[in-house]
Amino acid sequence: MTASMMMLRLCGLLLMCSTLIDAKLDIISSDPDVQVGSNHLLLCKADSEGDFRWLKGDEDIDENRHVVENIDESTSKLLLNKVEVDDSGIYSCVFEGDRGIEKTSYQIYVYQTPDFGNTPLYHEFLVNRTVNIPCVVSGQPAVEIDWFRNNRTVKDDGQGHFRIQPDNSLQILGIQQEDSGTYTCEGRIKGRPITRTLKISVVVNGEPDSPILSLSEKKLDKNSVSIPIKQLKDGGSPILRYIVRYKGNKENEEWTEKEFPGNSSKIQLNNLQYDADYQMEVYAVNHNGSSSSAKINFTVPQPVSQPALGKGGVVGIVMFIFLILMVSVDAFCCYTNHCGLLNFLARKLFGHNISESKGMDEEANNSSG
Repeated sequence: MTASMMMLRLCGLLLMCSTLIDAKLDIISSDPDVQVGSNHLLLCKADSEGDFRWLKGDEDIDENRHVVENIDESTSKLLLNKVEVDDSGIYSCVFEGDRGIEKTSYQIYVYQTPDFGNTPLYHEFLVNRTVNIPCVVSGQPAVEIDWFRNNRTVKDDGQGHFRIQPDNSLQILGIQQEDSGTYTCEGRIKGRPITRTLKISVVVNGEPDSPILSLSEKKLDKNSVSIPIKQLKDGGSPILRYIVRYKGNKENEEWTEKEFPGNSSKIQLNNLQYDADYQMEVYAVNHNGSSSSAKINFTVPQPVSQPALGKGGVVGIVMFIFLILMVSVDAFCCYTNHCGLLNFLARKLFGHNISESKGMDEEANNSSG
């Protein structure tokens, strides 16, 4: 169905409704509240024939934007095209007939639907904190805010712990676990029955116990340190990350900061300075933004140095081993083949070689035998 056919049917419906009205001149409309960007039809019905004229306020309708058309001698229509907020106002139909000039008026309210933008739908808080639940809403004309909790109106009477802030956020003083639940922010066009709602879920966790972790043990290995993490209790709110800050006692040394994931079982720091005293602070942060901390101090000792042989020591050891090998080879050669350095020295010193001495010893042994 085309837009023109739908408009004609609407005109017919409005004309039928007009027969039930006793007024001599009347403006007929489907709804005084019109959304920005839509089209809206006004019909002016008289009980006799005559001439029609349309006004907004005291000025003629701008027929370059809107359509004015007589359906017959006793009916005229005004079609408002793609209305804007500025099109809100009083529209008048002026009729000139046998009884003279008559005038009737009708008020139009143009609105932009309330919009909550990127308002968060979920909040998690720690007990006993003062918190704010935002409700960012826009719309035209002005938008008013009402808060509901579990479908009951939240009252800011100064007696309880609920406060509605100037920015429309809901403040809860000293929030408790029983304040958990579903909160509804309702935006309403001021003075009109145009509303839109946004449901927001709130969870309240218990206070984490302190201390949240223990760092009493540590293990040093050369210039590295390993510290086990022992989680105690956290009120049901899991650890998101550990923030570690450490600093040595060297001159002008600054704090170094590192992060470890919440499921870490130890803190491992490498490449530390030898012979340095270190301070360490560890912060355990949960996803509520709250944190607990622990501190520990440790010292990285200077490693014990082993005496070095040096080049001369290495050369001496090599020469000694080489000499032992030479003597062993020479002794074996002298005993078996009657040659070598030892055999030569024996002939020079004793006048005979080792092999001859060996033969004389064998003959002496045979004689004694």
